[in-house]
Amino acid sequence: MRTSVAGLRALSLAASRAWSGPAQVSADPVLGPVGRAIVRAEDTGAPVADSLQHLVDDLQRDRVIDTEDVARRVAVRSAVPMGLCFLPAFVLVGVTPTVVGAFSTLLG
Repeated sequence: MRTSVAGLRALSLAASRAWSGPAQVSADPVLGPVGRAIVRAEDTGAPVADSLQHLVDDLQRDRVIDTEDVARRVAVRSAVPMGLCFLPAFVLVGVTPTVVGAFSTLLG
């Protein structure tokens, strides 16, 4: 896609025409918004850098959100194995002395 856009721009084609294909591609989550931002900037005369900076900020925020979601899933998935590891220790240290103490007072 980048080669075709660069080739079309080299032929002095307007950005809106050069980016019309990639701007409408919904399968590519990065090039689609970039193309639409460039076309919008050319149509309105707004600086492209501002639009691209907003796209970068959005992508970074999405990446942080995705990373936090993965971290939460790891924490939830590790709770059961950790509990199973600590359960025998709890029984040996907490429950066994209580049971042994109760039986020793009953028998003694």
